[in-house]
Amino acid sequence: MAQCSRRTLPVSFFAAWLLMESPAVAWERDVHYLLTFWLGTQAGFLRAAADQIAEGNQGLDDSEYHAAPTSMIWVLFRGDQGAARSVRDNHFPSDGPIPSPPQRRVVTAGGRSARDGLEGLMRRNDASDALGALGEALHPFQDSWSHQGVPDVPLRPGLRLRPDLSSAHPEARGGWFSKAADRTYLHVSDVTNMARETFAVLQRYLQHNSQWRVRASADWSALEPIVREFAEASTRQQKDAWAVKHIPRDWSASVEAGRYLSLPAGPASFARQFQAVRPPSALASSAEVPTALLEAANGFVNAWIGTRDVAAAAEFVDTTALGDGLAGTLETTSDAAPKVVREWSRRFLAMYLVADHWEVDAAGHADPQHPEYATMPETSQGEGPFRTLSVLQPPKLGADHFVVLEKTPPGPGFGVALRMSDLPYEVVAFVWREIDGRWLITSMFYVLN
Repeated sequence: MAQCSRRTLPVSFFAAWLLMESPAVAWERDVHYLLTFWLGTQAGFLRAAADQIAEGNQGLDDSEYHAAPTSMIWVLFRGDQGAARSVRDNHFPSDGPIPSPPQRRVVTAGGRSARDGLEGLMRRNDASDALGALGEALHPFQDSWSHQGVPDVPLRPGLRLRPDLSSAHPEARGGWFSKAADRTYLHVSDVTNMARETFAVLQRYLQHNSQWRVRASADWSALEPIVREFAEASTRQQKDAWAVKHIPRDWSASVEAGRYLSLPAGPASFARQFQAVRPPSALASSAEVPTALLEAANGFVNAWIGTRDVAAAAEFVDTTALGDGLAGTLETTSDAAPKVVREWSRRFLAMYLVADHWEVDAAGHADPQHPEYATMPETSQGEGPFRTLSVLQPPKLGADHFVVLEKTPPGPGFGVALRMSDLPYEVVAFVWREIDGRWLITSMFYVLN
């Protein structure tokens, strides 16, 4: 294999490959795109064919319709069973029905449900989309290793949202609030086993589709130590070094769409654009979105993101309602409950202003049970590990960004979700209700899937 040195590639291709945003889940783009591409070339595929397979694989995470974070938002807001099935079929493969308790939807690494989509493809196929379809079928197959076990339910241990529909990182692998399930260096054996089985699938496919073969397949025994090197890489620089060492240099020029990884010491981000997630037409609000709500919601995002005034933004939060949702997570039954809830809400909002989100994740992602929770600031910071980004771009919220929720007292609620340009692995959501003539946030949470 042709190798690429830092002399022949002065600008790190892997760093350039980590530039664009999209929602993503489970194993990140380093597995679904980079490792899949490399395994394809080692199995014998033409590089262009391996690229199509890898793009099809990554495409399920890039899609606004099939990516787990946005799909789960509609599950949590509206109880949408179609979205729940999409998350199960594309990211948490199981034969458990929707709806059903998580214990009936156990994900087995490399199990039958994970392989179902692959079996029908193991024959001669000259269709123009054949390789993309193979990549899409590989996605839940690979996810079955990172998502193995019983799906967790957000927002455990407090309010468990839609437990018969929700799918999140298993508690045994970090839980719904953590990215631990996705990090290859924490699961080296799983990554190695997943790569070996992916390689076997690709070899098998070429047996029936030799039109895509450019070389004989490599031997797995020679590839395994390289895969382990990939899996053990725990920073972006180490992933970069692996790519520079093992990816053919003439392929790197074709890479235009990259993604950030949730690993430390990545390239500095100088701006973060917040984008409101527009719901599918079938879930668009069937109730008129009040003008007063739009004014309040835009006032909130302008205070929070536009001027970085966390305290002013937190004034839009109803601490009583939020405290009810956080029962079991925060101490919300004492006289100090309002103060505790206000502190949590400020930390929650402040963490999305932090430049290096790795530091936020290391501090528990606003999980009060995490030992580093108290280190999270309640205001924007000018310096230190929780330094605030220098440029933050708030969204302009319109009526078409809201979904109507159940009409429970004290009246109908409206949900809105935001996605962040440099944080492709999560979506942050807010529920608004009118309380005593004022529109306030009664719940806020994030989805990591």
